[in-house]
Amino acid sequence: ARPGEVGDVWVSGDSVMLGFLNDRLAGRLLSHPGFVTAHCAVYDPDRKTIRYSTAGHHPPRLKRCSDGSLFSLDGAGSPPLGVLERVGFRDREQELVTGDQLIFYTDGITEAMNPQGEMFGLSRLDAVLENCGISAKAIIAAVRAELDLFRGPRDLADDVTMLVARVTG
Repeated sequence: ARPGEVGDVWVSGDSVMLGFLNDRLAGRLLSHPGFVTAHCAVYDPDRKTIRYSTAGHHPPRLKRCSDGSLFSLDGAGSPPLGVLERVGFRDREQELVTGDQLIFYTDGITEAMNPQGEMFGLSRLDAVLENCGISAKAIIAAVRAELDLFRGPRDLADDVTMLVARVTG
């Protein structure tokens, strides 16, 4: 298959891809209850933009190291895949600047619990993301260390997945 081709169907955007997947999953998952969350993103290094669409997944965080701001890319949220048929998914675009850090993560991080039943939450994640002077690999290691310290002996109830990308040049 050529890039952008799914079977015999050509798709041309993140939201189109999510819609295609949703329509294929909805029929199957309606008879076997369940859903899939997803986040699709395409980075354009020439324009320094990211085009993205989300289906029930926590929005990624954007740490703008040039001014210290930290926010969610939450303008393209839609229901999870497979829950409803014929859902309209949206693409959004965000301009990026050199030094920006994009943090994609699963809810297993923010919903991890400590022995007292408290969730790790977004504020604890954000506190770890404050340091712009460390590598993407070091950010992931710092989040994992803080998460392990927070939860103590309590097992993780969900997957813990994180991807960190830094805009350079």
